[in-house]
Amino acid sequence: MTNFLQTFQNDYENDNISAAKLFISKYNKLFHVFRYYIDIDFKTILDFIKKKFNQTELDILFSRHDASLKNNKKLNVDNNYYLIELEEELFCEIKNELICFYFADPIKKTEIQNIAKEIVAKPKKKKHSNNFYMMITSKYSVSGFDLKKFKVKEVTVNIEDNYNNDFPKIDKKISDFISDNKRNGIIMLHGKFGTGKSTYIRHLLQKTNKRFIYLPLHLISGLSSPDLVNFFASYKNSVIILEDCEEIIKPRSTSNQSTEALVNLLNLGDGLLSDAFSVKLICTFNAELKKIDPAILRKGRLAIRYEFMPLEIDKAQKLAQKLKIDTEITEPTTLADIFNTNQVAEEYEKTKRLGF
Repeated sequence: MTNFLQTFQNDYENDNISAAKLFISKYNKLFHVFRYYIDIDFKTILDFIKKKFNQTELDILFSRHDASLKNNKKLNVDNNYYLIELEEELFCEIKNELICFYFADPIKKTEIQNIAKEIVAKPKKKKHSNNFYMMITSKYSVSGFDLKKFKVKEVTVNIEDNYNNDFPKIDKKISDFISDNKRNGIIMLHGKFGTGKSTYIRHLLQKTNKRFIYLPLHLISGLSSPDLVNFFASYKNSVIILEDCEEIIKPRSTSNQSTEALVNLLNLGDGLLSDAFSVKLICTFNAELKKIDPAILRKGRLAIRYEFMPLEIDKAQKLAQKLKIDTEITEPTTLADIFNTNQVAEEYEKTKRLGF
């Protein structure tokens, strides 16, 4: 008989557990996995499972639940987690926006699909401001990686007021491209500091019903590795964000950095990685175009490229007047300079300095 306490001692010490490892230890079998991504309402799902499978507390193999004794304290439900044995050789894992079913008998496929349909029959309306994740390493994942949900600062962006006259058409083009599940490729957003790149991405997060994944730059060199390919295969049709990626896209003739990262980035645009991952990539950088590798700009490789410029004088003046800034603007001005003048800081003293 398996000594589960010994097998999972390290897992419990780290307040976590591997469902895959437990399944193999308990049944001495390999398994199939079905993953479904939905907005989690833990109480509704647990009540459904309890009724459907006549569950008791003993069937919950492992749980982690954030709770508060103070009614006015907001719970961090992102850390809630349940691992339940629905029946022999059938596990259900519930966390964040993900439900996983582990099962040994492939005949159960139709049964599990029907269960999933019942669970997601009336999904909650998705909150666009809560669809941002960072990719992290995890020893509890089969691929060695997992996603950590983060909340992004909400912003109110008026595209007409905050950007130059050529940008509304680009904004629509970007929105249409991101919403089209049949298209893959790279969106390249560049320009000087403070011209509104990061603010615009926050705007996209709020208005777009997509999963956005922030990819740390040091991981891009390994994008073609089997582990990362396996990981991203589970998150198709996501939007990957690479911020401040100047070091990766330097001309290969002048950079000491390994070319593997750049090659992987190019392949995400129109190569084999693009077909395998079915993702879109948003890259931002501040360098001049002449300082990036010309292969990036090859026709057909980029889906969209836009350079954010300081606001033209007339637009900058109108925005300053709207913000009640008493000043005369005589040259093109960045959003950061407009929003972070002393006058605005005094009027919005409780507002943190905006990032652009």
